[in-house]
Amino acid sequence: GFVLKANRSSPGHFSSPDVALVQAPGWGVWTPPLALAVLSAFVRTRGHTVLVLDFNAEAYLRRQGAYADIWELDKSNYFWNDPEQVRRYIQDNQEMFDGFVRTVVAARPRVVGFSVYCSCMATTLYLAKRIKEQSPGIQIICGGAHASRVMCGKVLAASPDIDAVVQGEGEEVLLDIVERAIAGRDIRECPGVISRRDGQVVDNGDRELIPDLDTLPFADFSDFDFSAYRDKC
Repeated sequence: GFVLKANRSSPGHFSSPDVALVQAPGWGVWTPPLALAVLSAFVRTRGHTVLVLDFNAEAYLRRQGAYADIWELDKSNYFWNDPEQVRRYIQDNQEMFDGFVRTVVAARPRVVGFSVYCSCMATTLYLAKRIKEQSPGIQIICGGAHASRVMCGKVLAASPDIDAVVQGEGEEVLLDIVERAIAGRDIRECPGVISRRDGQVVDNGDRELIPDLDTLPFADFSDFDFSAYRDKC
């Protein structure tokens, strides 16, 4: 089977979690992804099970050959923003990407949330497509900097494999989406998302900002093996 090298999540998180949060390659490998740690903490404090999967770190630990240096700053921007190079990378590492897909599908989450930046958009779309092919009932959402409406939010929302794209602060929107999915309600009606309805991209506008950030829990880094990252401080 496919063994995760950078993951320290509780085994219970792999059994029908309410949501799986995923960081696809490529992204930074100096520290664990803060977005996943912050969002998982918030949703867990509201009583939900969260599976956190840093597939970027997993890919970094498996780097070899022509792809050994694609996370270096002098190569990363050139490489990850070239769709043809990313396509070849996926093809040359097909077994690993198959393992990523199997991990998500086998866990049977209600929702899968991808944190999206320009450097990981191509791999996110690839993984979303494969997950949807194998488990159409999983709700797939995206958030993050590149998912903004002023960036590629509407492009992501137009994809048949993406059910909703979160805008702005993710905590309350993610919680709402998870609870709607559990209740069998349409997540596309959630305030703060862009989605596709009847072939058209629909923007629900922004959700009200969280008024007091001190009410938020501390980021939860319990799912990450810190030895997998380059910053050892």
